[in-house]
Amino acid sequence: MRTTLIALLAASITAHATPIEIPTYQQLHDKADLVLILKVQAITETDAKTREYGDPDFYQGYKAKCQVLSVLKGKLDQTVVTVPFFQHPKGIPGFNGAVPAPFSLRDNLVFLAYLKRGQNGDLAPLTGEYRAGLSIKMMFD
Repeated sequence: MRTTLIALLAASITAHATPIEIPTYQQLHDKADLVLILKVQAITETDAKTREYGDPDFYQGYKAKCQVLSVLKGKLDQTVVTVPFFQHPKGIPGFNGAVPAPFSLRDNLVFLAYLKRGQNGDLAPLTGEYRAGLSIKMMFD
């Protein structure tokens, strides 16, 4: 009985899981318009709503205002960029395919960011705002 219950629980969790492709660093580099090393200066809420899986009110839209420390790929004249992302307001880890960006205001952190340019020139995580954590990698300063 106990084994059957565990198997049914595992099957129900698996049935609702959203498969995601985790790109390699080489794939991220090849597809990115820009590869930057960033230091977060401010994080602010936005009114953006996710159109991805799950409850659109579960994740809050944010934008990280970042100082550009280095440009590893692409051309960028700005020294400050803004990167949009989704995250649970209380920092709950993502589920059902969500991979929140690891952005933080801690002084000893910098971030490796694989970004794409939108049609209007805005920057966004290569893997999208809902899965920004696949494009934004935490590093130590």
